[in-house]
Amino acid sequence: MADVLYDRVKHLEMIGKAIERMDKAAFSLKALSPAVLGVALVLIERKVPAWLALAAAALAICIYWYLDAQYLGRERAFRRLYDRVRKGELDDDPYVMDVASVFGKQPVWPCLKAGAVIGIHGSTLLLVGISFIALGLLSRT
Repeated sequence: MADVLYDRVKHLEMIGKAIERMDKAAFSLKALSPAVLGVALVLIERKVPAWLALAAAALAICIYWYLDAQYLGRERAFRRLYDRVRKGELDDDPYVMDVASVFGKQPVWPCLKAGAVIGIHGSTLLLVGISFIALGLLSRT
């Protein structure tokens, strides 16, 4: 079997495409979070119990928040991999794409607190909480 020559530019392109996929997935999750609040409010208007619609919305937002943080963490790992490949530090392991083997398992917690991630999902979750309180107060009157 013939040896395949390592093409660093091709490797960088592969990593760049992985970074792009992570970014698109994270962006989609950021868009879903406010949308689920809108769906909950439509369901409440259609006579679904408010506590059920808002609890489901809060659960969905928490799931989207976690997944968004996962994608952000992986995107950051691929960016570090890109930098190491660019510098030629991984020439002994051509076409490596397994970021966990290079950097180890990365914690999600720092990504949960990242600016845009907490800004979108946290504020949407806060709005769900405010809606829950407001609808609870309105139902008493």
